[in-house]
Amino acid sequence: MAKLPKDIRRPGGDLVAPKRPHGRRLLLPAEVEFCELLKCTEDEYWDFVDTTAAYNGTRPKGYELIPDIRCDPISSLITTKVLVQIGIAVAAATVSYLLTPKPKEQKQGGSRRTADSVGNKRFAPQASFDSIQELAVLGDAIPLIFTNTSEKAGFGGIRVNSQLLWSQFLSMGKYQQLKVLALFSLGKLGLKPEYAGMAIGDTLLNTYNSHKVGVYFKDNGGRFSTNERYNESDLVASHSDPFVLHVPDTQGGTSGASDLNKAFSGARNPTTQVAFGVFAPVPNAQIVKLPYELVVSVRGASKEAGWDNARKRKKIEYAHWPARCGVIEVIRNGSRQPRTTTNAIDGAVGDIVVYQIVGISPSGIANALQRKYDTNPNEEGYQEDPSVHNFDAWGYKPHGVDDIDSMTTSIRENVDALFAKGEQYLFGTALMQCIEISDPIPFRIEFGKNYKFKIIEAGKIDIPVSGASLGNHCNNPDWYDPGSGQNKTERYSLSDTTPILYKQKLSGIENYGRGQNDLYHGHDIYTCQRIAFATVSNNRNCDVTEIGIKSKVFKQMRFSNVNSQPGQKALDRAYDDRTHIQLGQVDRYLPRMSFFMLQVRKIGQTTWYDMKNGVTTSHTGLFAIRGNSPEFQYNSIAIQQQNGQFEYRFKPYPGNYFTRGNNFGKQVNVLIPSTDDQNRTLQHYSSIISGVGSFNVLFSGSEAQTIDEDDVYISNTEWNIEASTRIKDGLVSAVRLPNTSATEWKSDPNFDGRASTLDWVSQGIINNAGWRIVYWDPTTTIYMPEGQYKWELYPINGGIDARQTPGGDPGPGVGNWQKVFFIHNNIKYKPAQNDAGGHPDNLYYKFYVEQYNKQLVAPTPFFSGVVDIIHDGYVGRGQAGTLKVNLTVYKDGDKYHALWSIDPNNRGVGYDQAHSVEGLYIPNTVSGVGQILPTRIQIVLTVGSVEVAVPGKDLNRFDVIKDWNIYEGDVNSNKNEPEHQICYVNEIVNAEPNGEAKYTDLAYAGLVINSSKEWTNFSQFSAYFKQGIEIERLITSGTGASNLFPEIAYALLTSSNIGAGELVGTVSVDKDSMTDAAKFCKANDFFWDGVISSKLNLRDFIFEHAGYCLLDFTIIGGKFSLKPSVPINGNNEIDKTQKPDVKCLFTDGNISDLQVSFLSPEERQLFRAAVLFRKETENGFPETKSVLVQSAFGTVADPIETFDMSGFCTSSKQAITFAKYAINLRRLSDHGISFKTAPQYIQHLGPGDYFRLVSEVTHTSRFRNGAKLEDGTIVSKDDVTGSESVYYWEPGTEGIKPVDNGTVTLSQVPNGSLFTVKNATTENKVYKCETISYSEDGLIEVSGSYAPTEATTGVLSVLQNWDTQFTVQED
Repeated sequence: MAKLPKDIRRPGGDLVAPKRPHGRRLLLPAEVEFCELLKCTEDEYWDFVDTTAAYNGTRPKGYELIPDIRCDPISSLITTKVLVQIGIAVAAATVSYLLTPKPKEQKQGGSRRTADSVGNKRFAPQASFDSIQELAVLGDAIPLIFTNTSEKAGFGGIRVNSQLLWSQFLSMGKYQQLKVLALFSLGKLGLKPEYAGMAIGDTLLNTYNSHKVGVYFKDNGGRFSTNERYNESDLVASHSDPFVLHVPDTQGGTSGASDLNKAFSGARNPTTQVAFGVFAPVPNAQIVKLPYELVVSVRGASKEAGWDNARKRKKIEYAHWPARCGVIEVIRNGSRQPRTTTNAIDGAVGDIVVYQIVGISPSGIANALQRKYDTNPNEEGYQEDPSVHNFDAWGYKPHGVDDIDSMTTSIRENVDALFAKGEQYLFGTALMQCIEISDPIPFRIEFGKNYKFKIIEAGKIDIPVSGASLGNHCNNPDWYDPGSGQNKTERYSLSDTTPILYKQKLSGIENYGRGQNDLYHGHDIYTCQRIAFATVSNNRNCDVTEIGIKSKVFKQMRFSNVNSQPGQKALDRAYDDRTHIQLGQVDRYLPRMSFFMLQVRKIGQTTWYDMKNGVTTSHTGLFAIRGNSPEFQYNSIAIQQQNGQFEYRFKPYPGNYFTRGNNFGKQVNVLIPSTDDQNRTLQHYSSIISGVGSFNVLFSGSEAQTIDEDDVYISNTEWNIEASTRIKDGLVSAVRLPNTSATEWKSDPNFDGRASTLDWVSQGIINNAGWRIVYWDPTTTIYMPEGQYKWELYPINGGIDARQTPGGDPGPGVGNWQKVFFIHNNIKYKPAQNDAGGHPDNLYYKFYVEQYNKQLVAPTPFFSGVVDIIHDGYVGRGQAGTLKVNLTVYKDGDKYHALWSIDPNNRGVGYDQAHSVEGLYIPNTVSGVGQILPTRIQIVLTVGSVEVAVPGKDLNRFDVIKDWNIYEGDVNSNKNEPEHQICYVNEIVNAEPNGEAKYTDLAYAGLVINSSKEWTNFSQFSAYFKQGIEIERLITSGTGASNLFPEIAYALLTSSNIGAGELVGTVSVDKDSMTDAAKFCKANDFFWDGVISSKLNLRDFIFEHAGYCLLDFTIIGGKFSLKPSVPINGNNEIDKTQKPDVKCLFTDGNISDLQVSFLSPEERQLFRAAVLFRKETENGFPETKSVLVQSAFGTVADPIETFDMSGFCTSSKQAITFAKYAINLRRLSDHGISFKTAPQYIQHLGPGDYFRLVSEVTHTSRFRNGAKLEDGTIVSKDDVTGSESVYYWEPGTEGIKPVDNGTVTLSQVPNGSLFTVKNATTENKVYKCETISYSEDGLIEVSGSYAPTEATTGVLSVLQNWDTQFTVQED
């Protein structure tokens, strides 16, 4: 292996490339801390570092002429004697200096820095909506709001979450807008919610910028109008109906009545396959260049210093360095495909593409590193063999090429990190997948690597090398040899005094043609990039799919400010003045363009189809997004489709599709954000795809932006060094006739060559909307028969056919529209596009009309071209072929008129004024043309100082669109990640003809809101309601909002609008009992403020929630009713001192089949009640509170049972009342009974009523069971004696003893038996009737639950001692 360069191997033994200039700088830990403390970004910190670096070594103003002498202390032990001696020596030296004769003072040089160009680095923070609440589903229940804060102060009110009926995202340039229609309840409401109570998520709307939000509300349905906007919200709609869709009909066009569609729209944020774009480009045998510097010498510098500067300039300005990686072959069916230097090859599916990054092995050090030779330590990076060529002419001494090797090694490392097996890449326009990597170890300079890719979607691809090797590529730069016979003027040296070769063999790469020597500019060959696709699939059948695109597209330029480079005159003055000039710096964002193709297929199809513009061949069908800052822009594309479901794909395209693909002059669709949805003009084109369908594509922007080769639209001028002039001596300043200053000659003094002829001259586009040229065929109108077409001009005679004008019709198809013309009344009319390349009504088959009139025009010259001044008898030193003139000759018969001017690029070499009047002629014949004049013309010269043009340079042409950047300081927004993502999808279903959604009988809101950093999630839109829907009031007359549960239950049972009125109705509801129950609830502060938002079993719902209000839900006589569960007084308040109203008495004489069922110990387990309720804040957010209630009969060890009443209860009083009642009911009511009786015994008894049971029938109680152990020990919950009568069972025996109702006392029971004590006492207890039903034998079956009463007073025990027997804890 060849010896490595001396400075490459590092102390650790590895070959490590510094990460400059293509690597990333890293902050030191201390610098990270600085940034955190000062809250500055990393980019801002590096700006500071770079700026301060420019001041390194700078001395204060006024010190330019003072030597920079520094005296550092040597010793602090200096005696006074020494100091005196030094002082005397200095004084003597001073006197000697003053007496010495002085030479003539020389003018000192200076330094100057040109202006910096720093762009905006801080941008207003913008954001989009990252998520949106889902739409309600067809069949979902419409919510019902019940609340009424005016029923009693301190009670009621509820915050309600909405359901989305309709939603649409809009792209508004730098932000998004969201429109929603949000359902809250069935109407009509008693009172609209206040704006102060509106919220999104947990944030109130009134905290948001009011100019970014518009809120509307309807409390009983109907479409919104602008005058229904809350005054507190200031976002004004541009249309009388703020929630119409701007979706043009199939004719396309601008905003108008036909474009405003009151259709359904559903918006969503897709989350998978949303990012798209090409990114992370890598070179394909392309060049890289060092950052530009202005390198000039100053007068008085040594020849060697001048040569050093020239070599530096050569290295920086003229050298194009190879990146040393690229495609080396494309293999199809085992055969290598040949390279073509004119067009990219067509890559086919299945082709294998091999990409290589060059390393020392196996390519050799000469290919892996720029520095080929290291045998002589003084040879600093010579490109050619030093034994053959002169070092000074060919090399880069003393600057070397280590920085070049560092740069290209870093590039190769980045390429290796990018390629991963299984990932997809875009080579040119062909989609590929990496299938093999030759070495899994990360790239090292010692070893090259190959990567194999398989084409999975066909497209164009470039093979940059002639053989399967990058050898020729790596041998660059290759300089033209001055020893090959050229004269001095063709030696390509920078100047006569510094013959440093600078003309590289690139065949036009300086002029941006295709390179040779397997070396290519960034734009003139297809390269490789990562790729990401985005897809959108319809979730429902729809008529329009509107897709929002969020993009960040820009370039960042950190480079020398070449725009500020002085002209050559100024540089010449600086040379004479010995002034060094340093260029300022550019740090700003510049425009960039990114391209993609919109594709479509039906759900279920496997092939994607391009959705291109119409049938014209001048349009690529591509979309483009242009941006110039690192902030997001928001665009959208709407696709009108046949009602159904489709998939759309966004396929990225390379910018080199234009620069390499021979597509200059073709058009793209440029998306330009609109800031006003309903007053924007939409571009429109049709796309008809066989087997898929017909589509109309609409977007805001330009439908016909031409990508021209010489347009600044694709080349940023910040990279340009402007053309200038300089004064140069010894040049020909004039070529004239002898003894005159004339620069023209006539064979006849009366002939001036200015004769004119009549011709068609454009008068411009006719500015009248009635003038149109239209192409008709079956694809543009249904009235044209199949196979026919015509071009028509309106309004002349109602439209004349181009076929009536001979030659005015190029044939079928709109693609040849530029050849169409009409002639009428001696005026010519031709189709035209407007300045933006657009069409009338945005329809590709309609054109504006350009008018042409016959006018006199100058004749065509007989000859026009550049000719050499010929020598015949000339005796001066001027070199033949170096002086040329631009000659124009007019001829009419035998009359001639010649005019000429000096060619500014060929002003002669060696001419002088002393030999400028003889032997010089303008020729009368031209090779390849023949005779152009009757005789040659003798001329004389004026020689002297001439201001000549110095051409400008474009250092980075096509930078707006090209894929590979040749400078480190040119950074694209797609350097590391895709530039675009799908941010929303609106699926729109057109309204029926003459129909619209009116949202009748609904209480709903309309919201228009602009995105911002403060608000990016639309999670849940809610509002605070003080009054719910209006229902029939039972306590008062009429209708109104209510929060009394009996009134709510009555409405649910009787209203056909909000409840089961058609099924139940008023005839099946006991209105009087409902009214009494409502009075009971109001008197005791039992309110129900909640929302019914889901389907439910109405009977179960009323039964459950009645219990929370201490009500019994009963059905008596076929009528539903609610009754208080407890005694009440005349004011409908709970009366704890009143005995229950016993309606019936049952005894052993009028009942049969008495059954007693006791609750299990688990069911009777005493508990602590935790009750949740809602604490409301007006227009704010509710707080869920809780109370913990414990009985004095229980302990802290009792389990906690939770009752969630927060959905409807807004007071702790109601929660505590219910908890006490529930705990006592559990403690005291231990059993239930059922029996049968005759119908006459149950008169006046209904469910919820109390009855008394007196019985002497023997029965048992599970609570008096026990066991008699083997040793005779009695185990029982209650105390029992041996004399009590029992039933028992002895294990191992069958049956219960005694039989036949005999008597056995506990003392007689055998040891080891289970027993239960008989209860033969008379029972006299109160029960609450639960159910009454008919049995099969015709009797009435009654069930009841035990309602214990106080022995002395007879009042219900469950209501007693609430103040003393309970402890309450509130959070």
